[in-house]
Amino acid sequence: MHLFKGIHAISILICLLCIVPFSCQKTTNSPRFNFGTENDSALFYYNKGWEYIMDYGEWTKSEDAYRKAMTFDSTFALGKGIVGKITTNLDQRKAILKELEAKKDQVSEDERLLLNDLLSILQIFNAREQGIKLPPEFYTNFYNSAEKSMRTFIHKYPHESYIKAEYIEVLHSNHGAQTALDSMEALTTPKQKILPFYISYAATLETELGNFEKALVKADHLKKVIGDDEAPAIYYTYAQIYLAMDSIDLAKTNIEKTIQLDAKHQLAYRVQNVIDQKLLERETDSMK
Repeated sequence: MHLFKGIHAISILICLLCIVPFSCQKTTNSPRFNFGTENDSALFYYNKGWEYIMDYGEWTKSEDAYRKAMTFDSTFALGKGIVGKITTNLDQRKAILKELEAKKDQVSEDERLLLNDLLSILQIFNAREQGIKLPPEFYTNFYNSAEKSMRTFIHKYPHESYIKAEYIEVLHSNHGAQTALDSMEALTTPKQKILPFYISYAATLETELGNFEKALVKADHLKKVIGDDEAPAIYYTYAQIYLAMDSIDLAKTNIEKTIQLDAKHQLAYRVQNVIDQKLLERETDSMK
């Protein structure tokens, strides 16, 4: 879920030193993780939820899948945490946060690598909706913790594509677009490189670096790989690129298509707000 910018030479070096040994590992026989549920159906719908939202930008289908996972295993802590992350119901998210904080010490060590950071995300979301300003150190601690815990997790479970995707997003936030792009190339397996999320996010990173032609090529490739003109991820990716290029009308057309295809696409509304503000500024300037 695209949640997660300055590049410092030392941090880049540290990051690359951390990923090089991993990128050279043979991962064919690496273990898969059950994310804390022994129920196959719960795990299936949990993974489908990640696929829907990360690869196709289908927030509605994703939320439905996560919630269905919980019907098969109501004790599934990470599954419940993701429901809290995607829901727009503040009261429900607050209740989930309270429940999971009470049981966070009962989960396995590997689950805790993901759960602690997930709880911080729920705190951020709750604070934002209630107009509460968290101290800067909260965010610093969160991003540092997330980078460390996710790195540990994906070294152990390199085939868990969507946790790795979130790790790339954290690297982007902590170290900038170029580090995230380099890390994506080094860390991903051949199968992961052709997943729609990685193609789309590479386009986003190229856009931030000002490489608009490369970004558009990747967006075109994304469309071919998905092969479905009804996937919101396609139009959301184009909207971000066109917005950065200051092609506001094209950005508006694509973001409206994104929302038309999935009214729960929360990130699309943020982009739409930026586009609307730019259009308002353009209209104001034309009247002067």
